[in-house]
Parts: sequence; structure tokens; C-alpha cells
Amino acid sequence: MLKKLCQMIPIIAISVYFFCGVCLHAFAEENSGTLTDSADSYIDAVERASGGEVTYNLYYDFDGNGTNEMFALVRNSSDSHAYEDSGVMEGRLWYVNADGAIEVMSKYRRYYKDPKLMEFDGNSVLPLHQRFESGTLTYLWGVIGGKSYELNASGRINGLFVNEYGEIEGIGEAFDSFWSKENNSYSGHTYNKYYFYYEHGNIREYGGEDITWEDFCRIPGIEAVKNKIEKEKTRQGEEIASIYYRSNGIVVVNFEKEITDGRKYSNMQVRITEDGVEIGKTMGDSGFSDGRIAPAFLDELATYPETFPY
Repeated sequence: MLKKLCQMIPIIAISVYFFCGVCLHAFAEENSGTLTDSADSYIDAVERASGGEVTYNLYYDFDGNGTNEMFALVRNSSDSHAYEDSGVMEGRLWYVNADGAIEVMSKYRRYYKDPKLMEFDGNSVLPLHQRFESGTLTYLWGVIGGKSYELNASGRINGLFVNEYGEIEGIGEAFDSFWSKENNSYSGHTYNKYYFYYEHGNIREYGGEDITWEDFCRIPGIEAVKNKIEKEKTRQGEEIASIYYRSNGIVVVNFEKEITDGRKYSNMQVRITEDGVEIGKTMGDSGFSDGRIAPAFLDELATYPETFPY
């Protein structure tokens, strides 16, 4: 009997070693930065850490270093499922890499489905467009050196995307279509375009420099726009309140008009291109929009032209 027991000791030792080795490896993989670099492994890690269900994930090499990371939205059983079939994805934002999973935005939000990555010279930014009844608010997440971070313009402007000119374009919302003399207050929900660019991992804005009407009239190819303004604005009693030039070729003209019970505001944006001048459109086809456009929507992020080139 003793002889048989002695013969079994090496087998038992090997079995214990193997079993413990597997357990330790599994523990290390989950907790010590050795996750397998795969979408399934990352999803499993998020769901284990959060106790919830991944409703959206993007497994991608965000910082261009040859290793994939993942951003994922997680929904718990106690969270609302009201928008499950309406083109909206819900959850709290998690980030995963080989070091494990971490929650980076704990607030539960609803976003439009299938956001399109913004690509900038090997760096990719995930825009999450929060859903509201009258618009969106864009949250921006990126990765530098394997670490996730929220960009400086995140959660501050409506519907950011990369336009056909390679600029980041968004809608600035305000209530500035009308000023009431009686109440000394502004009203009228307005939506106007503002322009940004990516620089060193963050966002900067194309700020607008004041120019005169005479400066404006010197822009090559501006004659048709000038005539439109005179016919549809100044001849109708509207005055030019301000003109701003941005270094991406956008020129803003703001108008105002005194009326019986207050003041109305509107604007026009034009883009200077190699082929001439284009009238920018925000809402509708007239080329004019309600409200006033500021020199910058996020002034602390803005850079301004040093000169007006015309």
C-alpha cells in the first residue's frame, strides 16, 4: 500500500502543479495585464469587471502602435432598455487593453448607433453622439500610448464630424434669434456651424478675426454674394453687425434688424475656395440662418488669423 502511495505522489504533484498553473494563469490574465489581444477576450474582460452586458464595442488600434484597444458600452440589468430598437445604443463607457478593463465614463447615456471614427495621421478618435430630442452632444475619446483619454472639446458641441474639407465641423446651439425689448431676454433656438481641427491629440477651433465690409468686398469672386446680401438683407432694413474671417476660408456675416418689440438676428457664412466662393448652409437653402455666430464657440480652444489675406 505504501509502495503504491509513493508511486502516486509524482502523479499527484504534477496534477496539482498543472491545475494551479492553469488557475494562476487565468487569474493573471484577468487581473495582471495579460489579456489576450482579441475582441472576444476584451469583451469578456469588460463583462466580468462590470457585471453587465456589452451593447456596443469597437476593437481597433486607436493610437497606431500595432496593438488593438477597445471602447465598449455596458448596460446593466437595472438600466433602461427603452431605446433598444430605435437606432440608439445605451450604456456606460469602458476602455480595455492588455492591462485590463476600466470604466471611463460612469454616467449612463444614450448615443446614436454606429459612430464613424475620426482619423488624424495615425490617430483615431471615437465620437459618441448623445441623443437629445433637439440635437446631439458629441463626446470624444482617443488613445495615446495605450492610455485612454477624453479630448478637450468632448461634451461641449453638437454633432462633430470630419467634413469634406478635412475639418472637424459641429453645430453650436444657442437661443439668440430674437431679443425682446419688453423682457430684455433672448429666445429662438438656433443652430449654426463652427469649425475645428485636430492638433497634438486635442481639438483647436478656427477663430474669427474682425474684418470690414470693404475687406469683405475685396474677396475674389464675392460679387454675387455681395449682391445677394444687398438685395435680401440691407435693402430690407437689416444692418451688418459684424464680419469675421477664419483661416480655413470661412467668412461669417452677422445681421440685425430693429423691430417694434425688439431685435432680430441672422447670419450668412461663405467659404473661400480655389474655385471661388460658396455660400454655406445650416438650416434651409436660402444661405441665411437665424441667430448670431460668435468669433469662436469655444474661445479657450480658438486660434485666430494673424492677417486678412485679401
